Amino acid sequence: MTPEAIIDLFDLLAERLATRLDVLENWDEMGTKPGQYVHDLVADKILVGPLLEAGFRVLTEESGIAGDGAITVVVDPIDG
Repeated sequence: MTPEAIIDLFDLLAERLATRLDVLENWDEMGTKPGQYVHDLVADKILVGPLLEAGFRVLTEESGIAGDGAITVVVDPIDG
């Protein structure tokens, strides 16, 4: 994947995340881990799949590490 294609993918995912978070009403703590919030779970759901499909290895606070790409993307978009 070219650097330009990576930037385009990240821009697209940032747009998707912003659109979803703009309408999110519940920002409360939720999930199976202490300090895990709804917005973190939403971000994880939106970002991880497309990044894995693009061939990246992905590390997130919410779901751990997945994939086996040569490049690791660390996802902690809200409070990271």
